[in-house]
Amino acid sequence: MLHQHTLDKLHALRLTGMAAAFEQQLAQPAAQELSFEERFALLLDQEILYRDNRRLSRLLKAAKLADEWGWHDRAIATLARARYWDDLELRFPLAHQQVVLTQAKRQKVNPAWAFAIIRQESAFTTDARSHAGAMGLMQLMPRTARTVARSMKMQPPRRYDLLKIDTNIRLGVRYLKKVQDRNQGHPVLATAAYNAGQSRVTQWLPEQGSVAADVWIETVPFQETRDYLKRVMTYTVIYEQRLGRDPVPLLERMSPIINPTLTAHTPANAAKTDT
Repeated sequence: MLHQHTLDKLHALRLTGMAAAFEQQLAQPAAQELSFEERFALLLDQEILYRDNRRLSRLLKAAKLADEWGWHDRAIATLARARYWDDLELRFPLAHQQVVLTQAKRQKVNPAWAFAIIRQESAFTTDARSHAGAMGLMQLMPRTARTVARSMKMQPPRRYDLLKIDTNIRLGVRYLKKVQDRNQGHPVLATAAYNAGQSRVTQWLPEQGSVAADVWIETVPFQETRDYLKRVMTYTVIYEQRLGRDPVPLLERMSPIINPTLTAHTPANAAKTDT
């Protein structure tokens, strides 16, 4: 026999559609020693778990559908909303793969790095525009794109040209080559230059000696660039795996940071000895 206060609470539960489940729970022998509040807390935990599982299922279906439709940014965002990190194929798509591979090979740039840059810059949104004016998959500034185009003896691109997949990737990968060469092939410095500009990276170089790359990243004064570096370096390893390559461990990729101007010249008499 249920007490009146329990009946009143059951009536309130009927308004939420949970009364049937609660009545079933009351009938369980193991629940007889529990208070109403303890029984309700147990039921609520079960209900939340059930709803979370249903919600996760719906979000995963939505992410897969978005990916099939080529809405990679929405698929990535949906998986993040679901806090579901295991599906690397959806989280790290290989969209426009042939264009990226062709341009990376032409410019002698690691294609996994190019994919990592695209993933971080636009999440594969072809018409992405930033508040600063960067455009397209690789978020090129129009002025930078024109400079790169001139170096390639291309016609200067108009702003809407930067929203074209082939044009954006061609210019973007060429710019990756430029910052790579400017930084002696160091992937951390080149990535920082792509994000924050070469002049800033030059200012951030150690004044003497060398600094471990992970330590140097933490000294970068911009939080955005620090986060950018960590993500792109990690994404590069993942994309190497996605491309069927043997991933280079982060520790091997992140050699110490050295100011090249400190080692570029050796005094002419440094090697001389007294006779």
